[in-house]
Amino acid sequence: MKKTIGTTILATTLALGLFATEANVANDELTAESTNTEVSQYLENMEKNMETTKKQNLFEIIGQFFANAFSDMKESAKAQHELDKANFEAVKAESKANFEENKFHNSLARAKEQSKKSWEDAKMSPSERTKQMQDEREAKLKEAQERKAAAEKRYEKAKKN
Repeated sequence: MKKTIGTTILATTLALGLFATEANVANDELTAESTNTEVSQYLENMEKNMETTKKQNLFEIIGQFFANAFSDMKESAKAQHELDKANFEAVKAESKANFEENKFHNSLARAKEQSKKSWEDAKMSPSERTKQMQDEREAKLKEAQERKAAAEKRYEKAKKN
């Protein structure tokens, strides 16, 4: 009887051990499966967060670009306004000076000459006016190149002494 009880206890212990092992394996499989699911969800969430962060960074970069562009345009407009003001004041002063210089000295011949030039300019076609302006620019360029050559000659002469 002792043998039977011992064998029964041993068989019961082995059966329970086997059952416990199978339960642990099943439990481990469930745990591993749930862990894999959690990890994959975590990775998906991280990817979504990274995409959102990339989009936010892109929008921040675009926003900063436009902010810089508008700031540059504002500064450029201010500088251009100052230049225009200075040019206007210079033309105004020149006109006053020309008026005072010619107040009582404008002879009839000079007035006719100026009006004739003005009339000739008014009769020009746009292509003729463009050609005349191009010729004037070329003459000024040639004059500037001659002045540069003369200055270089003076420089070389001074360098030798």
